[in-house]
Amino acid sequence: MEEYCSSCFIFFKTIESCPRSLIFQKGQLDEIFLEVIWVLSSVLPVLVFSALVLHSFFKRTSRGFFIFAGLILQQIIVALLKKYFAQARPKGACSTSFGYPSGHSCFAAGLFTWLILEVVILHDKIPFKSPRFYAMSRNFCIFAAPLIPISRYFLNYHSPEQILYGLITGLLCTIFLFGALMAIMMHQGHGRFYHSVVSKIWKKFKFHDNFLHHHHYTDEAKNDETEVEQAVELQKHRSIHPFRDTVRYFFEKYVIKASLMFQEKEYDELQAI
Repeated sequence: MEEYCSSCFIFFKTIESCPRSLIFQKGQLDEIFLEVIWVLSSVLPVLVFSALVLHSFFKRTSRGFFIFAGLILQQIIVALLKKYFAQARPKGACSTSFGYPSGHSCFAAGLFTWLILEVVILHDKIPFKSPRFYAMSRNFCIFAAPLIPISRYFLNYHSPEQILYGLITGLLCTIFLFGALMAIMMHQGHGRFYHSVVSKIWKKFKFHDNFLHHHHYTDEAKNDETEVEQAVELQKHRSIHPFRDTVRYFFEKYVIKASLMFQEKEYDELQAI
């Protein structure tokens, strides 16, 4: 451990983001500027976690809970992997804990992947995309996330290998969790399971579900038989399907079709026996 670690502010030392004091003492102006960027980037996960906690407490939305729970689960997995591999950090790091894989890099990859999946897969009319500052905060996190693993290398907290496997861990965990969430929303035809079971859980704990619309168009049109069918289709599109039209078309054409073909094949094999 370097000498400057003992003089580091307790806040930076606690969150393992100590700046290198030698850079500020003898470095050029551009080196000092980059060091500030690396320290701020390394602190970013703590700021995002704090914002998610405050958001969950005051806003109590389903999306905030999903992201927060996913990031927490990733860090638990990282902690278990660190204990299992027990690999030391680079020589001179301001931390004596294990460093394989990098928790900061896992966080960065997880947040980046989740936000990109939201942009690519989910339609723009989904409720959580309507607030004014959603796009700005999303874009900031997407562009700032890559700086986190870079900062861990330059601040000498992780080796390139530890950063790489942290990124892979965050990527795989997020793809699995996001896929599982989408599968739950699409379960039972047009998502009846999510509406009948999960939505009741949100209401019980006084959470606002901002993933899906819950307008009952059929109730509004029940006195006009000519509008019932149209209302049902509108409810399916806006209230149940979170996917973009192109994604839903691909899902229905290939994934569901492949699943039905597989089930028919199994049935034919059983009949042959």
